[in-house]
Amino acid sequence: MFFTRLILLLTLTACWQSARGGDGAASPTKLAVRIARGDFIIATNRWEHRGLSISGQRMSLIVKAASSSSLVTSRTDCMFDWDIQFYKQTELLATIRFQSGHFLFGETEFLDDTGVLETLYRDIEK
Repeated sequence: MFFTRLILLLTLTACWQSARGGDGAASPTKLAVRIARGDFIIATNRWEHRGLSISGQRMSLIVKAASSSSLVTSRTDCMFDWDIQFYKQTELLATIRFQSGHFLFGETEFLDDTGVLETLYRDIEK
């Protein structure tokens, strides 16, 4: 019984870390592989407890922007006040934290060079 619970706990922890991007060195390629099959996104503000659901063409643009982002070599002073969760039906594929055009995947910071995340941030902050 103990070993069954231990295995279940370890499996759940690994899945949770994997969904959050916490499996070591993050990269846009790893993110792209995870989120490419997603159906929709839920964006939530971590401080104001508000959010929205995104699907369709806008979601596709966000997926492409996040997947083609560039690594930020020195940390910025971003607060990363929004979470974007990528889903395939009810399965959480990945979570990134973002502010403006910058986002965190795991502990690694990236910059969206396309301007899509910047536009999303301006739209949802209105």
